[in-house]
Amino acid sequence: MAGCYSESWTMKDLTDALKNMHKDNKKIVVPMFQRGNTIKKYMTFPNKYVDDELIPNEVSDSVFETLGLGGSEKSIKSKIREEIVKAIRKFESVDEIETYDVAKAIITELPTNKEGIMDSVINIMKPFLKKYKDNYEEISKSTIPVIVYSGDEDSLPIIFDRINSQGTPLTQYEVYAASWPLDKKFGICNDRIIERVLKKYDSLADDEYSVDGYKRDEVRLSKTVSAFEYLFGLGKHLNNDYEFLYIEKNEADDEINPMAFELVNACINEGRDGIKTLYNEILSIDVKLFETRLIEAVKFVEKIIAPITRFKGNTRGRNSLLYSKFQILSMIACTFREKYDLSNMTVARRSWTTNRPILEKNMVQHFVYDIITDEWSNGGTNKLHSVSKPNKYMKEIPKVAWESALSGWFEQENLRNEKSKVASTKNADIVILNCIYLSTFTALDQLSIEKFDVEHIAPKEIMYSLKNFTWIF
Repeated sequence: MAGCYSESWTMKDLTDALKNMHKDNKKIVVPMFQRGNTIKKYMTFPNKYVDDELIPNEVSDSVFETLGLGGSEKSIKSKIREEIVKAIRKFESVDEIETYDVAKAIITELPTNKEGIMDSVINIMKPFLKKYKDNYEEISKSTIPVIVYSGDEDSLPIIFDRINSQGTPLTQYEVYAASWPLDKKFGICNDRIIERVLKKYDSLADDEYSVDGYKRDEVRLSKTVSAFEYLFGLGKHLNNDYEFLYIEKNEADDEINPMAFELVNACINEGRDGIKTLYNEILSIDVKLFETRLIEAVKFVEKIIAPITRFKGNTRGRNSLLYSKFQILSMIACTFREKYDLSNMTVARRSWTTNRPILEKNMVQHFVYDIITDEWSNGGTNKLHSVSKPNKYMKEIPKVAWESALSGWFEQENLRNEKSKVASTKNADIVILNCIYLSTFTALDQLSIEKFDVEHIAPKEIMYSLKNFTWIF
């Protein structure tokens, strides 16, 4: 019989339950749609969360005065704090922290000839480390409300929705994860997507969670996933495996990348609200064929913008992104919809032979024009859908619109009045200069190790080197 009620657990109870140590015959089993839980990570490895801000100023001030070292006071105090943090992080648990070892670490990195320095530093560190340990003990004994649920897992999305109204809101994609059916699976071929899905659950398993319904070997061998898992893995795949789509950076393995949800919905549905039940459309189509056609559109757009985005210019490392996520997703979605009918993706539309060269020509113009006019600075998913009704990339940009856009850009540049500090080059500046120099740079220029400063009459590096030069007239 289903039931849902509240209990009070200490932080230690919660941590033990996350490690599969039962409390009153209860343990925490994480549903496959659940996001991580930071509490367990902190309680298990609290010392990893120590940083400079945790060290009181009076501690670093006292150690600095005791050491009596010459040099920059600011940098020495910063070094003291750094060594305290590093020393604490070496201990696996709070109870293992030894004051002597922390003091020794400081003195080793900041040696001094003063007598009795070890005892002095130990005496400074003792009160701080005692307070640090006491705080952890207090946290571990503090109680928090826990919702205990027993019953059918299908009812969990409703429970989540009720709890979520009072706490930290779930993202809309986490809501989809909870509400879309997990038992309706289909096969896919893309091993990269499968690996991304496995990494999501492995990251939870690595934290010693018990993930309900997760059978790693079975997923890898059968290559069957739910609609949510598929879009989760596809988003990770697109973001990580296509350089021009590397838009969301430093995501955790279990963190949802919304890219595939937004892109697939734009390819399939007329409006953004269709994403709520997007799983129905995914379950009704040939997903393997759809993915093949989607990747064709991805590569089509990548090839169109490559001359501008990959142009060497003044690049010192990796090319920076000149565009927004929704701009590039709109180009991919419009390409897909222009080339294929969802009801018959085995062949391209009859109009594609005629429309392809038009799309190639106009799309690169829109790409540059939209960046110059900052077209995609707002609008998000609404604009992502509106550009395909009708396909704006099939329309050539009028000459008068170009004149207005370039005049506006030129006027903005003339308003700049920077004397002491020069602002960074804007995306519009880079795109315009890249377009100008595309026909000037040779293949040898592009492939050489030489550095170019195409946006400066006099490169800043040269100006800096000459700032102390004495000119004689």
